[in-house]
Amino acid sequence: MSQGQPPRGRTGQKVEDPGTYKCEDNSRWTYNVGDEFRACPSTGKPTVWEKTSEPEHADSR
Repeated sequence: MSQGQPPRGRTGQKVEDPGTYKCEDNSRWTYNVGDEFRACPSTGKPTVWEKTSEPEHADSR
């Protein structure tokens, strides 16, 4: 990972850095260590999640 870039993960990967992430469709989801990155909640397709500092999704479970 490049220095200065936020943590990322793909659908199916285990979360190593907990927090709120957004997918390519800008949907947000909060993950804990050991969770598995899910498919995009809007499209249902595999996606890339990028950590954000804006916690907006209260329903993480």
